[in-house]
Amino acid sequence: MLRIISERTLEIDIELCVCFTDRQKIQSYLSNRYKRVMIKTLYGLNCNSDWKIVKHGVPQGSILGPLLFLFYINYLPQLVRGIASSILFPDDTNFIVSNFNQRTMNKDIDLVLEIAQKWFESNVMFLNFNKTSFMQFSSNIYDQPPDNIQVDNHRISLRNSVKFLGITIESS
Repeated sequence: MLRIISERTLEIDIELCVCFTDRQKIQSYLSNRYKRVMIKTLYGLNCNSDWKIVKHGVPQGSILGPLLFLFYINYLPQLVRGIASSILFPDDTNFIVSNFNQRTMNKDIDLVLEIAQKWFESNVMFLNFNKTSFMQFSSNIYDQPPDNIQVDNHRISLRNSVKFLGITIESS
């Protein structure tokens, strides 16, 4: 493991980091960064906030940001292995839960969401409940989708279609 010390410790599997041979470069990329808000008005007045240290995250719009995020989130699929398959993108996490037994599948869904929520919380991230939903695919017309999937008392909505990487996927 390669340990990168920033405001928080980020552990990255060294096999995934073959291209990053200089630890100091990665540390400098993640450490001692500041931010501020600048507002320019129509009348030419500029308002600036005070500089604040960035405690978490990587610079938005950077080339390394998505790559480092994938290294960061890479451990999550291992936590749900055997229960669900994972598809990860820098701004999107998907779990695929499959089972012939509806009751077992519902329990697996609850477990995966519980594991993911705990992982997000322990890694200073949060689950955006407004963007969280689920779909059920079934060849059996009598299978009823779970009616009450919740995470931390937030109901997860059932959708008949979702956009996934710009493609609309429908449950029917």
